[in-house]
Amino acid sequence: MAKLKANMTRDVFCRLKEKYPDNRTRLDEIVEYAGPKAIIYMDRLDGLPVRLTDELWRVALRINKKNFSSYYIQLREILGLPKSKVESILEIGPGEGIFESLLINFPYRLTIIDVDPDNSPDIVCDILNNPIKDNAFDMVVCFQVLEHLPYNYFGQIMKSLS
Repeated sequence: MAKLKANMTRDVFCRLKEKYPDNRTRLDEIVEYAGPKAIIYMDRLDGLPVRLTDELWRVALRINKKNFSSYYIQLREILGLPKSKVESILEIGPGEGIFESLLINFPYRLTIIDVDPDNSPDIVCDILNNPIKDNAFDMVVCFQVLEHLPYNYFGQIMKSLS
């Protein structure tokens, strides 16, 4: 069975530990920290109270009206493509790792690049100076990334992504 992982910020996870002090030790057994990110092994929740387990799932997968539709659309578009055409995906700028947390349950090879090593990407680099060879991936995705980049490089970035 694949390991089910979900990401949240370290701060959010620490607040959960404060909220459930009787379960701190058990919570420490299911988390791995990577910079500001807490990686939760969701397949290790046995023995935790149902209320805490439910809250972990809700927080880890960011299930709320505001953002669920965005993740749904992202996954729907990818899962709707023929599997024979898409096996490897490059994600640029993972943020808190929500896309990775959702995609890990599907048979894709995901590689992540980010400029911030604290996000634990597979490759640390920026979009314009990356070691990725042309056609190395079947698909390149970057969600909520472009608006953080300098406008004067936008054309060059789009060319690089294609």
